[in-house]
Amino acid sequence: MRGLGLHAKTLRRNSAKKLRDEKRERRKGILNKEQGMMKEEGRRRSQQSTDDSPQRERQ
Repeated sequence: MRGLGLHAKTLRRNSAKKLRDEKRERRKGILNKEQGMMKEEGRRRSQQSTDDSPQRERQ
């Protein structure tokens, strides 16, 4: 079990690195992608709501 110390340390370091990279990616491109998907969902919802009640949009 004593030999696992270094391995566990490197694993922890790698997972921390992975987390940092994920955060960086999220900040850059993934965030934009998610926002785009959210906008699409919003558009779909607004279309559905206007289909349900077309009078609301006219007023």
